[in-house]
Amino acid sequence: MRTSNHSKSHTIYKSVSLFALAFLVMVMAVSCKKNNPQKRKIQPPQDFNVTSQLNGSTAGSTSTATGTLSASYSRTNKTLTYNVQFTGTKPVNISLGSQTELASFVASIPKQGTKYASPLTGRLVLNANGEKALLEEKMFINVTSDNFPTGEIRGKLLVTQK
Repeated sequence: MRTSNHSKSHTIYKSVSLFALAFLVMVMAVSCKKNNPQKRKIQPPQDFNVTSQLNGSTAGSTSTATGTLSASYSRTNKTLTYNVQFTGTKPVNISLGSQTELASFVASIPKQGTKYASPLTGRLVLNANGEKALLEEKMFINVTSDNFPTGEIRGKLLVTQK
């Protein structure tokens, strides 16, 4: 009889031991922290290159004048740093416009001195609507003159990431 009780005790002890061991392994597995690096938030690009080719056909004029705009845009400080070059025109106004429902006028590019001379360089700070139009490629540059008061040459601003 002693063997039988001892056998039952031994079987119960083994069962309890196996259960305890399985429970302990499971607790350890659940409580261990995985060594995965934290997911980084991907930030949208902050700096962009901006270009445009200006001509009369884009403005709907018969002018043979041409121009280019090369610029960079920083989302951090909302600044468009530009270089505009043109030939065959005597501008009276150079402005940036938007082809969105927000507004058609974005900003005037100021003269350097009393008239526009090529190359024309400077900086403009864009508001939220201007930035939206620029990054959605819905902005254009328009050059007006005495002969073409609504626009002699015009070009769409194209944006690429730096």
